Amino acid sequence: NRYASQALFIANGHKANGSTEHQYKELAALFDLLDARLEAAEPITKARLARRLVGVGGTFYATSGGDGGPGQMGYVTPGSADLMAAAALEYLKEPAHQADLALMKAGLEGASNVPNKLLTEFLVNLSFKGPEELRQLAASAISDPRVVSLQAVPEQVEPQLAQVLRGAMDPPRRPQVSDPILDLWAKVNWVIPKTLEQQRNFFNLLVPRFDRYTSADHIKAMQDPSARADAEKQMSANWYLADRLGQVLEQNPDLHQEVVVSEYFPPSFKTPLEERYWLRSVGWILTFKRPDASKLQASRTSGPSTVSVQTDKVQAQKPDLLLSIKDRALQLFLDQIRPTVDPRTRAIAIRMAGQPALRNNPEVLRALTSALEYVKDNDLREVIENVLKQGNEKFMPDLIATLKEEKHRTVEFAANGEPQLAKAQIDDILYFRDLVLPEMTRQKRTDQQSCIGCHGVKGRVPSMEMKAPDQYGYISVSDLIINYRILQGRVNLADLERSKILRKPLNIQDGKEDGHQGGRRYGPADEGYLILKRWVDNQPTVQRPAGSTSASLSSARVDIAVGEADLPRPTRVLAVPGRSP
Repeated sequence: NRYASQALFIANGHKANGSTEHQYKELAALFDLLDARLEAAEPITKARLARRLVGVGGTFYATSGGDGGPGQMGYVTPGSADLMAAAALEYLKEPAHQADLALMKAGLEGASNVPNKLLTEFLVNLSFKGPEELRQLAASAISDPRVVSLQAVPEQVEPQLAQVLRGAMDPPRRPQVSDPILDLWAKVNWVIPKTLEQQRNFFNLLVPRFDRYTSADHIKAMQDPSARADAEKQMSANWYLADRLGQVLEQNPDLHQEVVVSEYFPPSFKTPLEERYWLRSVGWILTFKRPDASKLQASRTSGPSTVSVQTDKVQAQKPDLLLSIKDRALQLFLDQIRPTVDPRTRAIAIRMAGQPALRNNPEVLRALTSALEYVKDNDLREVIENVLKQGNEKFMPDLIATLKEEKHRTVEFAANGEPQLAKAQIDDILYFRDLVLPEMTRQKRTDQQSCIGCHGVKGRVPSMEMKAPDQYGYISVSDLIINYRILQGRVNLADLERSKILRKPLNIQDGKEDGHQGGRRYGPADEGYLILKRWVDNQPTVQRPAGSTSASLSSARVDIAVGEADLPRPTRVLAVPGRSP
């Protein structure tokens, strides 16, 4: 009966596709009927119905996704989410269930990924304050952490931080005590205060100070076993906090505030713990854009700063402060590749090197080349070699060979058979490599899914199957060009606004066009969507057949076999790749 019910509830299977042409619209009537029955039933009947609905919800809870697969219960159907949330809350609040961890775990599986605000708030509270054995499961059951808003104020953060610190000192309990809070902090919607003083009060808590550091050699040399054990315990906690709090700051864009960049990013690094914490944020700091100065000034107060740098004064003395900070961020990254650095920190830096803001920088490429002399781990060496392949010295010859074999209609060839591209065409390919493909690989904050997460899986979306980069962002030139041509084929050159690449991510649908099985990925004003749109807007120019492009491309043609020096070189500090195709 459970499986039969599950099959009925997921009819048409597309949880994320909110099509008004849903072919099983009768499900909405079923959900309304069940919801009314649940609300009006006597306690015994209500408890039984809630148990059955939660049982159905838990059957395939682990496979829930936004990919048009099994999904979970067709939650896109009107009324379904509210019904399942009501059933889950009824079940989870039952005193007899709360006294039994096994029953609560089953209830959390049934509540998993139900998009409902009341249920989400219950799960968040359970992940913070519930039994330790349930906190991690409760946190993972939350459908959309963005539904949750946490006020970035000390009274909200201090009790949760105390729990994080308590778990950090007890490694076996970290998954139950600390990790659920840190996972949510990395995803939730932080309501950042408007005034600078209030922001400082918040970030004084969130940004740790690692003033005390004891090296492994120093600990080993301690004669007192008790003192040695205490030092090992404290340093284990500190390394854990440097890693996990660093991930929170890196992953949550709400925390990417100017006050963090200008006041909290250290002018110098006193300990390896401090370096480890800030290393993960190098990528977003390099691409950080200062908000409108007039708006920023209006939000500031005249209260005293609790940190060492007075932003207003420094900016008045040195207008290019942000560039100086970015330069320090790049230097931090370069320093972490040196042979004397903790191997764990160096491994993090090497795995970061595939980010566009880093892999296009000549200094990074030189540092990685040198690292090949002393890095022995085969996996890390492969990451380095793949990043180096994307530097111009190796990328351009591979691009030549790929285009020569492909013989695409838009590519002009010299008499000797070598491809010749207009510089605008090269820039378009590089824009696709450095902006479009990374955007399609970026996980959406709400569901941790990316475009490539579906389209890059063989057989999942046969109508548009792409080549996926590896976990560090590397993709071969031949696969890159395959993806480039696939998406060019989704551009309607006669009517750009009706291009599938622009309509599908918005989940636009009508009687003649299906929706997007991955649901709505963007709003029209989202930065990620604008990256796609800028690329699409350029396609009528770069997709002209060879021989007809010279008049429309303002750049002269480039013999890319020998003209690499003509390509734009990145400056030392590389912000968001700014090529306008």
